[in-house]
Formats: sequence, structure tokens, C-alpha cells
Amino acid sequence: SFSTASKASNDEVSALLSIKEGLVDPLNSLHDWKLDADHCNWTGIKCNADGKVEILDLSHKNLSVNLTTLNILDVSQNFFIGEFPLGFGKALKLASLNVSSNEFNGSIPVDIGNATSLEMLDLRGSFFEGSIPKSFGNLNKLKFLGLSGNNLTGKIPGELGKLSSLEYMI
Repeated sequence: SFSTASKASNDEVSALLSIKEGLVDPLNSLHDWKLDADHCNWTGIKCNADGKVEILDLSHKNLSVNLTTLNILDVSQNFFIGEFPLGFGKALKLASLNVSSNEFNGSIPVDIGNATSLEMLDLRGSFFEGSIPKSFGNLNKLKFLGLSGNNLTGKIPGELGKLSSLEYMI
């Protein structure tokens, strides 16, 4: 029905504008992301015949995210697909990162080991591959580390033995 399609469209527009709000856009690349314009015509957006966003391509736009004050990020139980993005190691105040129950692939980003304020890191059930980064040994405040339900291989790094605050590792 029209009202259902309209609500879905409004939800997509709200989500996209929230994404834009969190970005640093020095070139004003997303200048056309405005409520009064059809979101299917916005820069980087490709919609299907029903007007639903199918592709969000923000490549080569000189965008960045300011994560310096981010304290908690919880994107658990979604349908995120693909490699987990780099950059969370720069989130120096990040105390809790929960990306569990998604459909990521590829390795766990090594730079997460630079987010030394982390107390809770939950990566369970997200299809990560490869080994546990040795850099996790830098997470001195870590109390909870959730790694189960992934496709991890290799040995648990000895560096994790240095984590005197670690209470739970599952």
C-alpha cells in the first residue's frame, strides 16, 4: 500500500540523514541530501524500481567520521554484510563496541586494539575469519571479550594473557 511504501521511504530517509549527520564532509559532497529532494536522486544513492535504496556508494568523497568522543557503539543483531570498517582504533573514548549477530566477513580489524578504553568488545556470531589480533593485548581495561560464533582460526594470542581486567572471554 502507499502508506506502507511511504513509511518505508521515510524510514530510509531518516536513516540516511542520520548517517550524513555523523560524517565530516569537507567537500560538501552530500549537499543534495535534503528532505525536500527525492532520496533516490541523492549523491551515492541508487534505488530499485520500488524506490528502495539498493546501493549506498560514498566512495571517493573525502568523507570521514569523527569518533573521538564516541563512548558506546551497539549495532548488534542487524544485517550488516561485508568487511568490518577500519577506524575504530581512533575512537579513544570507546568503552563498549557490540557488533554481534551480523554477517560480516573478513578479518577482525587489527586497529581495534588501539581503542584502549574498551571495556566490552562483543564480536560474537558475526562470521569474522582469520586469527584474533595480537593487538587486543593492548586493551588493558577490557572486561568482556566475545568471540564465539565466528570462523576464527589459529591459536589464542599470548598477548591476551596480559589482560588483567578480563573477566569473561566467550
